[in-house]
Amino acid sequence: MTLVASPDVLVALDQRLRAVAPHLLEEVPAPVADAPTDAAVLLDLLVSAVRGPGAPAATRWLLLVALTARFPEPEEMERAQRVLDGEDTTTASLWLLETAWTVARTHPGPPVEIEVVTDAVVVDVNHTAHSDRHTGIQRVVRQTVPHWVAQHDVVLAAWTDGAAGTRRLSERERQSVLAWDDTAPTKDVADDDVPRSLLVPWRCTLVLPEVPAVETCPKLAAVARFSGTSLVAIGYDAIPVVSADLRPWNEPNLFVSYLAAIKYASRVAGISVTAADEFRGFSESLRSQGLSGPVVSEVQLGHEAVGSGGAVPDARPTTPHSVLCVGSQEVHKNHLAVMFAAERLWREGLDFSLTFVGRHGWDMTEFDDAVAELRGAGRPLRVVRGMGDADLAHAYATARFSIFPSLHEGYGLPVAEALASGTPVVTSNYGSMREIAEEGGCLLVDPRDDEQILDAMRTLLVDDATVERLRAEAAARAPRPWETYASELWDVLIEGAAAR
Repeated sequence: MTLVASPDVLVALDQRLRAVAPHLLEEVPAPVADAPTDAAVLLDLLVSAVRGPGAPAATRWLLLVALTARFPEPEEMERAQRVLDGEDTTTASLWLLETAWTVARTHPGPPVEIEVVTDAVVVDVNHTAHSDRHTGIQRVVRQTVPHWVAQHDVVLAAWTDGAAGTRRLSERERQSVLAWDDTAPTKDVADDDVPRSLLVPWRCTLVLPEVPAVETCPKLAAVARFSGTSLVAIGYDAIPVVSADLRPWNEPNLFVSYLAAIKYASRVAGISVTAADEFRGFSESLRSQGLSGPVVSEVQLGHEAVGSGGAVPDARPTTPHSVLCVGSQEVHKNHLAVMFAAERLWREGLDFSLTFVGRHGWDMTEFDDAVAELRGAGRPLRVVRGMGDADLAHAYATARFSIFPSLHEGYGLPVAEALASGTPVVTSNYGSMREIAEEGGCLLVDPRDDEQILDAMRTLLVDDATVERLRAEAAARAPRPWETYASELWDVLIEGAAAR
């Protein structure tokens, strides 16, 4: 086979080989004048350095990245391992070049250079960097990563278009992560500052504070297995597999791709005891494959009043009473049960409004139909999507109570946020929500029992003494600043502190 490449492609290839040479060769030769010749000289030396049984997989992973300008997947690495173990230098070099040529034809694009970083902490914030949402995972990332950047030497990374590999962030993306402004859009806005070079973490620590996109998961698995980089992650929940009946039909398969990477991680920090138990169970199950699995710890999320730097807004509950339900509109959030109870109470003559705050989820036809029916009957029901932090803080502070009877949560951040604002909460009597409620301020219900939800809502609408008791309990709860969470998380994930 004759391989013909353009001059720009050969210049980029030469740069990539030059970038990895100091890490793979004991002595790097001086550059030759023209890029094709220089690349040929380097390739022969590099293949010789990583060829033969016993050569470290990390060196081969790095060379494959240099040749293809893409992070390899596990199957690609396994093929390369066999070729480099069993073939001579010339045969192995030709195979590698043919592989690189195939990748270039399959994934066309402009020539790409690489930047190799070693012994660094690289944090993958791809989703948050591009998201105009500020709930759940995005809120955790934006409350945590800025503390790390302020206190440690951290490299922030996103993925290239087409998920070839990681890259540094543009300035706009950094702002989305480090200085979130809910008035500034992050999607559908041209960003001309996106770096084109691949950022290659080699023998680093790669942190996953998000659930990565499915197309990146095989590459992350290969990073963890072959590159010498330690993969560590925040463990949010296993809802897509444990409560698959409450999620989109294809989500379990997508989540399994994530688990296929996580099983090679070094450490996972669950956001609650419940979440840690889920990931620990998964880790322990890997013994059947002869794998040790990640060490799983629990580092409970921070909880502060929203948008107030930890201070509770100066506000008083409104009349008529306002009931608040915060959370994305997903089936497992159990919003239909909340509306059923609310309608029963309106029929009893109780005077209150109900406000849902959160983004629209998947297949919420029943939710939308129920909202339309109640509004059509004149019920004081609002649905607010995309509420900013200042308005959300006011909503928490002025609510008679907040309700969050979810069927399954990794943590239940709206419960903690409401309590931090001094607002009582009706929430579920198991899992992470019960964990949060143990310090007081909540009425616990079985979320599958409509009558329990109804009774709890009625109690907090009519019983001032109970409301005042729960407010006092909420006010007495020990605060947990996000800075504390960020520090403990760093100790567990990066420093490898002993599991708690």
